[in-house]
Amino acid sequence: MIPTDSAAAAGRRARRVTTALGLVAPLLLVLVGMGQMGLVRHADLTPWKGGGFGMFAAIDERVLVVEVDVGDGRRPVSRDALATVVDPAVIDRAVAMPDSSALERVGAAVLSVPWQASTVDGPPVGSGGLAVPARDGKTPTAVHIALEEVRYDAGAHTATRERLASLTVRR
Repeated sequence: MIPTDSAAAAGRRARRVTTALGLVAPLLLVLVGMGQMGLVRHADLTPWKGGGFGMFAAIDERVLVVEVDVGDGRRPVSRDALATVVDPAVIDRAVAMPDSSALERVGAAVLSVPWQASTVDGPPVGSGGLAVPARDGKTPTAVHIALEEVRYDAGAHTATRERLASLTVRR
């Protein structure tokens, strides 16, 4: 049987559709990757989030520093104490993409609990030690939150902290 013009045209159309469909997945991956790079550079999104395109490209360690002001100065809050009063999902969100609303949610949760100084929870800091939640503690007047990223310099064998975001939430 000799192919007709319409059969040849249908074959060409099928090849074009197959080729176009074969390009959709790579195009989507490129678009997601470009969006990821933009968010990492301009919105402080950790490279480990957003599709995982950067998880093998960066050594990424972020530290959420929280201090409460209970009238006699700022007291740092340990990670363990913070995890008892703030939902871990809220902490993860603030670390992954530190916008003001994420940091405010951490601050609001910390402000809602009374705190007191403790030297049991860690090494003494200043004269009072770390802050821990306590029923008979003082209600904080402010919470100071900072997200810092540890940057490693392999050539100099040093690590430095760079502040990505900070916020003070007041009562």
